[in-house]
Amino acid sequence: MIGIEQFVAVRMVVGRIVSAEQMDGSDKMLKLLVDTGGPNNRTILSGIAQHYTATSLVGRKCVVVVNLQPKEIMGVGSNGMVVCASYTDGLGAESVRLVEPALGIPVGSPLS
Repeated sequence: MIGIEQFVAVRMVVGRIVSAEQMDGSDKMLKLLVDTGGPNNRTILSGIAQHYTATSLVGRKCVVVVNLQPKEIMGVGSNGMVVCASYTDGLGAESVRLVEPALGIPVGSPLS
């Protein structure tokens, strides 16, 4: 369990995926360029390639954790995390879906 102090330390904002591409040498990783409302777009690597094609993500809004410590994955710096929900359907297959904000919420809007 975490306390409220730890939870409120996680900074999440609405982002928009500007571009996406499959990472060479990986069946799971996509390299996303995400607009989070700041002066620069963020590069975020996400292991969702088995659930989304790169082209299906471009232009979609999502929830992004923006204050994670940067991490190098497969030689590329990742600066955040897209928030997803995972579930198992009635046949036992796992699905992963982006958590998408309601229509009309601007990019950069903080979650609280």
